[in-house]
Amino acid sequence: MKMYTSLFKLVHDLQDAISLPCFFILLTQITVLFYTIASFLMKMSHALPTNLAIRNAVILLMMPLSVIAIFLCASRINAYFEKIRTAIVLLEDRLVTEGNYDADVAYYLRSMREKSFPIMSACGVVELTPNVMIGMFASIFSYSLLILNLKN
Repeated sequence: MKMYTSLFKLVHDLQDAISLPCFFILLTQITVLFYTIASFLMKMSHALPTNLAIRNAVILLMMPLSVIAIFLCASRINAYFEKIRTAIVLLEDRLVTEGNYDADVAYYLRSMREKSFPIMSACGVVELTPNVMIGMFASIFSYSLLILNLKN
């Protein structure tokens, strides 16, 4: 129980520590990515200087990777919490079916099951889950198509 409580406290402390920096990192990464896509699409008909083409290529490769890494690392915490919660439920079921039901053990297991870990978020604005990440990239793709159509 002490280990679970310290893990619970650690996750909440981690959420408090990474929330604001994560928000600013995501905000700047997505803004730079959108700007790069927009400027690339707007200048596509003109001859692009080599240094600008290389810079755009590096940004278009590295920015999505950094955003994906942030989302995947944050979503792993929630995935491990779900595994722990499943293990607690299975342990409760096994204790009941084997007849080893102890009131103290049941109380501790119920207490652990009721504590919920937060879903990692960026300042409470964006939950760092894979579904949100896919939505962000889909919106960037949609806006890129919109800019391309407006250009034509």
